[in-house]
Amino acid sequence: MSQEEIIVPKGWELKKLGDPDVSEIIMGQCPPSSTYNTEQNGLPFFQGKKDFGDKFPTTRTWCNKPKKIAKKGDILISVRAPVGSPNWAKEECCIGRGLSAIRVKIEPEYVYYFIKSLEYKLSKSGTGSVFNSISKDFLFQIQIQVPDTSTQKQIVAKLDHILGELEVKK
Repeated sequence: MSQEEIIVPKGWELKKLGDPDVSEIIMGQCPPSSTYNTEQNGLPFFQGKKDFGDKFPTTRTWCNKPKKIAKKGDILISVRAPVGSPNWAKEECCIGRGLSAIRVKIEPEYVYYFIKSLEYKLSKSGTGSVFNSISKDFLFQIQIQVPDTSTQKQIVAKLDHILGELEVKK
């Protein structure tokens, strides 16, 4: 994803998504298929965007020996074909190699909306001959404008309000 010149409002900081004070990025890893089940044994297991809903994934598969775990409240992002779609982890879950978990250290909804705003650009940024994908390094380097916490919350409240009005008009 090309990084155009980013204008940073006065008082805001330009940071990288992977900066330790912004987030921790956990790349998914597939456990052995013998550990998958549909009997709800273990943690919900999500492999990619096919499991995603509007905001939360739908559980179809569980895993009793997870390798990589997302915590409740982490932002899940699709990193393999198709790339870029975010969802929320509604509970602790196992993540396969088609997903990454972003464990946010600033206002989580602010980061979620930021990633959502980049979804189209991210979908065009993947590389690979068989599967379009983005790497941990790519995610780490994404630049994000970070205002103070109060401003982050104001932005989230305004977006929630606007999106809520749009939903009512459907």
